[in-house]
Amino acid sequence: MPVMAFLMMLFLMLQLQSFSKLALVVLTAPLGLIGVSLFLLVFNQPFGFVSLLGVIALAGMIMRNSVILVDQIDQDIAAGHSRLGCRDRRHGAPRAADPARPPAPPSSP
Repeated sequence: MPVMAFLMMLFLMLQLQSFSKLALVVLTAPLGLIGVSLFLLVFNQPFGFVSLLGVIALAGMIMRNSVILVDQIDQDIAAGHSRLGCRDRRHGAPRAADPARPPAPPSSP
């Protein structure tokens, strides 16, 4: 297990090229535990093997989505967009990602 965690951190570090981005991505995974524990308590279900597999899968999906989001933010900053996320500083509405393009892994067309 420690070897796998080290390899995961190493590959994320190589992809993100920043310790702060790595910390941001890794710290999003435990946030899923809030929802998992809440719904297990609400539905009075035990935390068994299947639940553990679901939590691991959920953590992976959350981290994957946060890597994609961090990469999209980096691309937007490189393209000259504001770091605050606003298209126009007069308006307070945050700039959303391109609504026509859903988050997808970089390998898909």
